[in-house]
Amino acid sequence: ILNEVYDYNPLILAVKQNINKLRPYQASLLFNIQMKHYNSHTANTPSLPSGHSIQGMLFCAIIYRENKTFFDRNKNAFDRLCSICFDIGIHRIMGGLPFPSDHKAAGMFVLEVTKDWDIPVFDQKLLQHLSLMKN
Repeated sequence: ILNEVYDYNPLILAVKQNINKLRPYQASLLFNIQMKHYNSHTANTPSLPSGHSIQGMLFCAIIYRENKTFFDRNKNAFDRLCSICFDIGIHRIMGGLPFPSDHKAAGMFVLEVTKDWDIPVFDQKLLQHLSLMKN
């Protein structure tokens, strides 16, 4: 599963470099606004879309795709899986590394790359998660 997730890294990086959006802590320096953030060696690429959010969401989508029958019979297990995977990006936001909009863009990225996977239950769950987020 991780290898399939990592297969998307070149595409993620190409999109990030093309957009080249500052991270929150970089913007705070530019505008002379004090901000606490987590120092991370994995935050050395542009902010949009959030790579960690994409990876968490893709991980969830792949696990669901490969185990649809199980998760369709065990809704609580699916809800828990989504919560864990989607929270990867939320915790990065809390650390001041991407903006909430970068996490939302990650969700749209995942919906686009998985559109041919026939996983409408996952798509609905991801859209619900994104709609609950504040900007």
